[in-house]
Amino acid sequence: MEQIFLSKKNTINISRSIVTDIILLGVIYLLPTISHLLAFPLYLLDPMRMVIFASILISNNKYNSYFLAVTIPLFSYFVGGHPVFLKSLIICIELFSNIAFWWLLLKRWKNVFLAALTSILVAKVLYYAIKILFLEMGWIQMEIISTSISLQIIVALAISLLMSAFNKYSNFINK
Repeated sequence: MEQIFLSKKNTINISRSIVTDIILLGVIYLLPTISHLLAFPLYLLDPMRMVIFASILISNNKYNSYFLAVTIPLFSYFVGGHPVFLKSLIICIELFSNIAFWWLLLKRWKNVFLAALTSILVAKVLYYAIKILFLEMGWIQMEIISTSISLQIIVALAISLLMSAFNKYSNFINK
């Protein structure tokens, strides 16, 4: 019988991913409280996407980023009841596709800024396409666009710039 042993390096990476996930899920869980304390609607800054990209910066683990992309919206729904379940599923698809395009584009282009920005924009288009479909089918009742497009573009540019700046500082894509 073949046994799989984890090296010390793999154990450390798994531990780092678990700790990262706990902290980042805690941030998402506390976001409504933090938003209330600051008297600023933090959801406008796309915190779930920021958490996904933060996990890449911290752990640089592809599978962990996929795990968070799917679980963060579901965690938010099951713990806080927001957003509604079907919108949470749409967000899961959006974030998962964002990460998939990120890794694919990064591998091909080696340009962190362009990979981040393009992956965010493609994921946003997919999000709105699914949302419109769900609205047309009558499965959800909400506005198509609840956060201004200009703010979404500014946040996408900011996340992309931050990813690029952190890469220049730490060169994480070559690790």
